[in-house]
Amino acid sequence: MSANVVRRPLFTWLSTAAGTGFYVCAVGVAGFLPDAGYGPPLVIAAFTLFIWMLGWHSAIRFTVTHVSITNILVTSTVAWQDVARVTVSDGLCIQLRVLSTIL
Repeated sequence: MSANVVRRPLFTWLSTAAGTGFYVCAVGVAGFLPDAGYGPPLVIAAFTLFIWMLGWHSAIRFTVTHVSITNILVTSTVAWQDVARVTVSDGLCIQLRVLSTIL
């Protein structure tokens, strides 16, 4: 079963460009300032990872059975049978069905 992936193109390209730029800076710092140690390149690498997770890693994936929303740290998965309605007005809004239980 293949998943369809939706990402914001602007976030994807900006994060890729910024990640590449940060990587070049880390290589430059490590190559041209050997006395600086590992600290500056590691900080730059952490920023690169954060920007990658913000732009490229974040996505909406949907299949026939479910939809998954991946943010920086959390992936939320909802089965289509639990979805009442999906709206896209000021962001993505997934309204779930109300499950009534009688005790």
